[in-house]
Amino acid sequence: MRDTQLSWRTLFGYARAVSAFSKSVHSDLTRASFERLASAGGAVTPDAMQAVLPPHEAFATSDNYPMAYRHYASRSTRRVVILVHGAGCFGDQMNALAQHLSLRDIADVYTLDMRGHGLSPGVPGHAVDEPRQMVSDIAEFVTFAARRHRGSAIVLGGHSAGGGLILAISRSPLHRRVSAYLFLAPFLGLGSPVNRPYFGGWVRLRGVRLRLLSLLSALGMTQFNGNTVVEFAPAARALDERYIASWSFNTTLAFGPGLWVTNKEPIGPDIPVLVLSGDNDECFDASLYPAAFKIVAPHAEVRSMGSLGHWDLLADPAMLDAVERWLAPQGVKRTGVAEIVKASTY
Repeated sequence: MRDTQLSWRTLFGYARAVSAFSKSVHSDLTRASFERLASAGGAVTPDAMQAVLPPHEAFATSDNYPMAYRHYASRSTRRVVILVHGAGCFGDQMNALAQHLSLRDIADVYTLDMRGHGLSPGVPGHAVDEPRQMVSDIAEFVTFAARRHRGSAIVLGGHSAGGGLILAISRSPLHRRVSAYLFLAPFLGLGSPVNRPYFGGWVRLRGVRLRLLSLLSALGMTQFNGNTVVEFAPAARALDERYIASWSFNTTLAFGPGLWVTNKEPIGPDIPVLVLSGDNDECFDASLYPAAFKIVAPHAEVRSMGSLGHWDLLADPAMLDAVERWLAPQGVKRTGVAEIVKASTY
């Protein structure tokens, strides 16, 4: 059974970080980056799904939740790449990268829809029951993929808050099963210096409610944790209804690495790490990634992809080529298949 409680120190840390995060003036987020992603083919429209994408399948987690995923098969038997989408988004945004790697036989690729996102069921953005659930879901999916592709190396990749989930995995017992990490404009935790105020306007926080729910949770009162505390910019949903409108308190705590910390053990130097972002990222100050990764993974290769935004990075040809070149020469780290790891970062 999962341990569902967070420490009061963690919850009050969230409250303090939210207070600091909310002091700046809220900025507006334009549709430009979303439109560039759609026009570049990074997010296939719902009408074109069946013709372009592999069929969606469902993976049963330990609590019998049917988490949706797509499998992009290749002839490679050496490597499996698992890709996690960002906050309020959906797995099909990773289509361009998944197609690129699978068609070139670089890797078998899986794109996930986290709970309450994309094709995974439940109230959109409100399908999480407790704050460790998403890390545990990824841990279980990695074990599933390792059993399906015995002897293959596992590479985890994530965009935005999905990158935050990948960071959380790197700090969990599951890190022993992962051969490399790919971070695409990642969220490094609440309170990280990389974060722009309100993530450039992508989110609007109900700060008072978030702080109140943090206090109630610290006191053991979690029955209100399904209430909305984060709303996403409506510009995205105006373009594509698959974007999520809001997150609950539980989902907000679950989708990411937690608080920005500087005292965690960094990712080991024997594990390749690639960090890619655009200079015009709406949500994060990409110029600060090199300094941040001196803490997260000092050996990481941190690269700018030029004048790209937060979302169109996902379909940029230079990004696709950079990931291919990074993966192709890597040695294969083969691991045995163990029991499901119950990963926790709190």
